[in-house]
Amino acid sequence: MARRDARRSLRRPRGGAAEHQVPCRRRLDLVPLERFFQDFYRPGLLAEIFGGERPAPEVEFAKQQPPTVRIVAPTQGGPVEGRQVVLQVEATDQGGGVKGPWLLHNGARVLAPGQAERAGKVVKRSFAVTLVPGENKLEVYAACEDGSWESEPARIAFRLEKPLEKSDLHILAVGVSKYGSDPLSLKFAAPDARELADLFRRRGPTLYNRVNAVTLLDEQATLAGIRKAFEKLKAEAKPQDTLLVFFAGHGTMVGQRYFFIPAEFRQTAGKTLADDVKAQGFAGDELADLMGATPCLKRILVLDTCASGGAVVVATTARNPFAFRGAVERLSRAQGVFTIAAAAATEEAQEVKELGHGILTYTLLAGLKAVKSGPLESEGLKPNNPEQVAEVLEWFGFASGQVPRLMKKYFGKEQDVQSSGQGASFPVLPVRER
Repeated sequence: MARRDARRSLRRPRGGAAEHQVPCRRRLDLVPLERFFQDFYRPGLLAEIFGGERPAPEVEFAKQQPPTVRIVAPTQGGPVEGRQVVLQVEATDQGGGVKGPWLLHNGARVLAPGQAERAGKVVKRSFAVTLVPGENKLEVYAACEDGSWESEPARIAFRLEKPLEKSDLHILAVGVSKYGSDPLSLKFAAPDARELADLFRRRGPTLYNRVNAVTLLDEQATLAGIRKAFEKLKAEAKPQDTLLVFFAGHGTMVGQRYFFIPAEFRQTAGKTLADDVKAQGFAGDELADLMGATPCLKRILVLDTCASGGAVVVATTARNPFAFRGAVERLSRAQGVFTIAAAAATEEAQEVKELGHGILTYTLLAGLKAVKSGPLESEGLKPNNPEQVAEVLEWFGFASGQVPRLMKKYFGKEQDVQSSGQGASFPVLPVRER
């Protein structure tokens, strides 16, 4: 939909990906909409316009031209035997400055070591990349200085023929049921985190070489504890490994930013609740950065959070499900993370005594045939492979299909979950005990 002020609204199919397929005309060029994601992606824009609002972006659309990016060396990809390749990249300023460049490896943003220098309009950067077995698709991006328009990527692919050692699974499961303030307390957040980690510990060894699970429950789930756990995972992980991060507890939106509420959260006299959340909460953008800093290329994030009874609803935007959707998609896209989240960070606690879990966690466990009660006890995924191993997209798809039905059954209204992913699907866990 086009408006006279040149803004555009795109109705996306469920599951997204429309921004990859629909171009935007800029002068004589057709540019994929995803190139403008950072500053111009705004879920719910159409509803705001029909409601009489006139939201405007913070930067002018396509005012700054993006740089051009090219891979100088190697000049071609293909089969390789060594575990490392070094890319030599150039980003050339087209008048809008240069932000980056940065590297995506099989859809995941990675912090590859290397050197950068600028010579006139050209930024030169090297990336030392550790390859994983099989296909390695490398994409290099840059953006104009204000970040509003991303370049077309430079791409190259390698296939590592020499097999590496079996991959490991790294888990960080965080659950807070007991907060200092009784209105914030929940029943199942901490048990859900423990049970999910235990399930992967039991079944994981059939698929992974090692399962490294860290659980932070209740008073352990502090800001410092979460950051320390990520540093530990970063030190132990390898590129071929899988990272699963799970958060259960309270979460809320402040403006366009998502915050998880850690165990030590307290309201401060003389400050607004929004200020306290920003000062004490664990921000979604920090979470994305910490996940991106781990070497793992396969990354999964589950957010089973709520703001029970409005106890931590801090602003009108906190009640806007579109703002939450935007936060989830930005988090997923920023670091190439497969993400699933309870759709609104503001609903009453989605916990049901009959299920013994939060609804999202219950459906995820049920998909792996790991629940012993409730309407999904005899349901679950039926993977189309001899090993009966579920993949991340079908796992999330099962939960996304079941949550609205269970919400309708127990709360009288349907509610979707937000699911977003970057890159190709990958195996997660067998759906049966061995």
